[in-house]
Amino acid sequence: MRRAAAEGESVEIATVGVYELPKAPATVIAQGARVAWDDTAKQIALPGVGLYPIGVAVLVAGNGATDLPPVFRSNRRVSFPVN
Repeated sequence: MRRAAAEGESVEIATVGVYELPKAPATVIAQGARVAWDDTAKQIALPGVGLYPIGVAVLVAGNGATDLPPVFRSNRRVSFPVN
């Protein structure tokens, strides 16, 4: 069952697996490169200040591609409060 979490409520998210996520078309990501989540743009980016590291690219994502091929993250679960 999916629902929105209330502010201050803890949530559990999946961090295990392979996912297809959006990325900026001009961003080029090499296989094995670390990737981060840009919460402002709601897409994958290369690591940088203010971005959230999420894993590594399983495949190359070239210029013009709008979806990043699958991303892998280590075997663990994370809980954090919603702000």
